[in-house]
Amino acid sequence: MEPSKLIDIYEHLFAEPGWKELVDDLNEKRENIKNAMAESNWNFDQIQFYRGLMSGYKYITGLEALVDQAKRDQQGLPDVDSASAES
Repeated sequence: MEPSKLIDIYEHLFAEPGWKELVDDLNEKRENIKNAMAESNWNFDQIQFYRGLMSGYKYITGLEALVDQAKRDQQGLPDVDSASAES
C-alpha cells in the first residue's frame, strides 16, 4: 500500500471520537501496571508478561506521533524534535 494512502487511513482513525478515549485508557492502564509492579511481589514471568503489555500499550499510544513523523518525512519537513531544538 502507498505510504500516503496509509497515512490518510491512520489520520482518519485518529479523527474518530473513540481514538483519544482509547489512548487515555491505555495510558491509564500503563500507569496502573507500573504502580502495581512497584508494589507487588510478582515472579519473573509475571513481570515479563506485564512489561510486554506495557510495550504494546506504548506502541499504540505513540502511533499518532509515529504517523505524524512519517508524514513529515514524506513531505521533507524537519523532525519536530530537531525543529524545537533549533529555536
